Amino acid sequence: MSDVSSRQEIRAAGGVLWRHADEGAEPLVALIHRPHYDDWTLPKGKVDPGEIPPVAAVREIAEETGARAELGPFLATVHYPAQGSSKRVDYWAAWAASAPEFVPNDEVDLLEWVTVDEAHKRLSHDLDREVLDAFRAVRLDVETLIVVRHASAGTRDTADLEADQRRPLDELGLAQAEGLAHLGGAFGVSRLHASDKLRCRQTLDPLAQLLEVEAVAEPSLTEEPFAENPKAGLDRLRELAQVGHTTMVCSQGGVIPQLVAEWCETPEFATAIDVAKASAWVLSVGKTPSGPKPLAAQFIASPLADETWEGDIPHFSW
Repeated sequence: MSDVSSRQEIRAAGGVLWRHADEGAEPLVALIHRPHYDDWTLPKGKVDPGEIPPVAAVREIAEETGARAELGPFLATVHYPAQGSSKRVDYWAAWAASAPEFVPNDEVDLLEWVTVDEAHKRLSHDLDREVLDAFRAVRLDVETLIVVRHASAGTRDTADLEADQRRPLDELGLAQAEGLAHLGGAFGVSRLHASDKLRCRQTLDPLAQLLEVEAVAEPSLTEEPFAENPKAGLDRLRELAQVGHTTMVCSQGGVIPQLVAEWCETPEFATAIDVAKASAWVLSVGKTPSGPKPLAAQFIASPLADETWEGDIPHFSW
């Protein structure tokens, strides 16, 4: 008998696709029927070579349902045997930003929008019910704020601060910036803000070109001013979380760990998470009595399909 664990794991991604039927009504979720398996399940599919799971999740949802999804809180990773190997599937809450009339295809012949309770009864697989339970536990009335460290930009010159201000992205950094554009698209980013450094602006350039917007300069989220007044940086981040748009902010390694740790009131984030270049904190920010605050967070270690994706996605909720 072959050892499943010794074979390469199959990576897949999907989501609980949801929408509101009416203003203030409970969410409806999409169930799909696959004629080949004769089952009711959640939209998902394999990650393509060179693709990362959140981008794959949005693509697969579109292919199977026709809907254009924007990802929100991370829900769960499930594992099960498949095709003589093992399969890992990452799931997100996925808001249906647009959902045209469903057109049956070879893989999916039926799609139905049902309540969460009805979906729980009709899903064919227990693992899907576990994912739905995770969906039921998250708040959907949140804004997504993505805090990105700038992409690779060569070696820092600590002796010449003016030259460091103008340090551009290197070849790896340009590739990472393209990957971040795809990541931003998966989460529905529409507003861009960047630390006052060339490398931070360049990190957002590919997404800015796609969106046809310019990144707004954020001096208080630049390393030197932040060191003098971290409260101003945190206050500014709180403001950006209340604009009613999904926002991506690019800053620096001397800012992000402290900034995220303080806002999430989780001191270990300042040291336990390696905020490498082009990594991203995806924060789901909701209203609380004390003001806007992250209610859930996920950490994307790289926008490229590299070895950082071999493990589970770090995610947290409060």
